Amino acid sequence: MMIGSAVSMRSNIVAIVCLLAATLAQVNGQVACNIGCNVGEWAAPTSDGCGWECAPCPAGFYCNVTGVCEQPVVCDAGTISTGGDNECTRCGDGTYAPVPGRSQCLTCPAGFKCNATDNYPDGISTPQSCGVGTYASSGADWCPQCSDGYYAPFEEMTECIRCPAGSSCSATAATECAEGTYQNLAGQTDCNNCPAQYSCSDPSLAPLLCPPGTYSNALAVTCTDCEAGFHCDNGIRTACAPGNYSSYGFSVCL
Repeated sequence: MMIGSAVSMRSNIVAIVCLLAATLAQVNGQVACNIGCNVGEWAAPTSDGCGWECAPCPAGFYCNVTGVCEQPVVCDAGTISTGGDNECTRCGDGTYAPVPGRSQCLTCPAGFKCNATDNYPDGISTPQSCGVGTYASSGADWCPQCSDGYYAPFEEMTECIRCPAGSSCSATAATECAEGTYQNLAGQTDCNNCPAQYSCSDPSLAPLLCPPGTYSNALAVTCTDCEAGFHCDNGIRTACAPGNYSSYGFSVCL
């Protein structure tokens, strides 16, 4: 019984000494092993700390050199590995890896683009903001320009805004219709000139026909009262025939 206890104690002491020696060797920057592993593997300490064994390269690292006690190399930002790899894989279009040592790429956030092919052939680590006049939903590799009748006035827009009635719109801004013009529909690129016979006091509404006794020329905000000697109907001013007369604001001559 005492012999068994002595053997067990000796085994424990050996294991402890072995573990301390291995730890000290690693702390001093020495790799106390002589095991050679294949690509995609590395020389990993055994669980008891007294030896080394070939193990799959950890996720976020690559192992592409065969030899004695080769250690894993961390993947750069913009690239990943899932484990057991001999090289890192760049994040594809619409994804990114912001820091070294990642095991998976992140989805590009809305309002940004992640285009590895065009600008970052080694993988993208930082999403690029969408500029004014463009937008992007999540996972985008480019920022489309706003369609006609829509606009994006700020950077990093996730969708374009529909042009409101009473305005004209480029891809970057909405502009209120100038005096004497109108746009009664949303989602338009241009304002229309107010036609003669009508008034356009509210640029977001359709033109209003001038009431009897008034008239207008093109680009009018309000209708003008008919002068004496004229009659005005349907927004048209017409001189009275000889022998007839009218006073201010008449729609017919007498």
